[in-house]
Amino acid sequence: MLDRAPVSYTVNVAVSAHSGIIMVLSLCFAISFARLPMALTPLSSQDVANWQNVFVQVGVDQLFYGVQAALSFAALSALAKKDEASRLPFIVIGALLISSTVVAGLCPSFYIVWAPSLFSASPSDVHALLARMNVVLSLTKRLNYLLSDLIVVWRAWVLWSGPRVARALLLVCMTGSVVGVLVELVWALEHFMIGVSASHTVALYVPLLVTNLVATALIGVQVWSYRRNIKRSLRGAVRAGGAARVETILFLLVESGVVYCGLWVAFLIIALKANNEPFSASTVMGNIFHSIAGIYPCFVVFVVEANKAKADRSVRSEKELSVLRFTPSPAVRENACSATTTTILVDSSTENDDSIAPADAPERRPLMATS
Repeated sequence: MLDRAPVSYTVNVAVSAHSGIIMVLSLCFAISFARLPMALTPLSSQDVANWQNVFVQVGVDQLFYGVQAALSFAALSALAKKDEASRLPFIVIGALLISSTVVAGLCPSFYIVWAPSLFSASPSDVHALLARMNVVLSLTKRLNYLLSDLIVVWRAWVLWSGPRVARALLLVCMTGSVVGVLVELVWALEHFMIGVSASHTVALYVPLLVTNLVATALIGVQVWSYRRNIKRSLRGAVRAGGAARVETILFLLVESGVVYCGLWVAFLIIALKANNEPFSASTVMGNIFHSIAGIYPCFVVFVVEANKAKADRSVRSEKELSVLRFTPSPAVRENACSATTTTILVDSSTENDDSIAPADAPERRPLMATS
């Protein structure tokens, strides 16, 4: 059951922790700016524009990370009391949260380290450190993409337990996503601080988009099959109760998958139109899409578990109503007590008689109740 108190507590903890992270990062930015040799090399208009873009990217990234953290804690608290079938979503959501936390903390640190390079302060050392930080950022962001696709493929895999063709198609798509991510990762690391071409971008986004499209389409086919073959055979209370809840969950999976695929299409279009500028709409989307990839499965898991908890409460209420007994009126209670007393007197007298006198006996023992 999805209790409101633990969920609210975990969400509050996530929000408080995120606020603390924002305060620490703001302090780090302030210290970094205070140590810059501003008097020796004043900022140009391009430098000011770059720093404005940096603050926008970091702010938007922290905003989406806060949403993901709150949903992740809520989903993890809901899955913590479930059976072994929920172990995979629990592990994946936890890994998504850890990966996004690394990005949320390392991305501002990247720009803090990058700031002295504007004034030629040990550029070689700074570039080497930035390269190592870029490796971690690139790995964690692309790990989020794969983990999010793993959840989507797992849902479709569970729904298609019979036909092997559907599962084989899902396996091929997931393999293509892994290969595309690895190939694009190598290209991105080789072109650090330069940017990748449009063909490199397609190598990453198209396999991920195809995987989500195929998984969402397979789930949609199951929804259509359910409405056509199963729901038609359900009548009465079953149709209004359990069938409606199953249909709601299936539609949620399809609708959320369509929205997520739409975001991937928009991201792909923006990335293809980018001109390899260090700060652009594509860069902002790239910095926040790892959080969107983490928000998507957390939101779906949280809503599904909330619907299950609501269904469990309704079933428990129905059971309580089925065994409900009403208190009788005083008159009925008095009649019942008198009848019970008479029965007890008769039964007691019968049990205490050692023998029954014959019918022509001159005397009979009176009925007496034993105290």
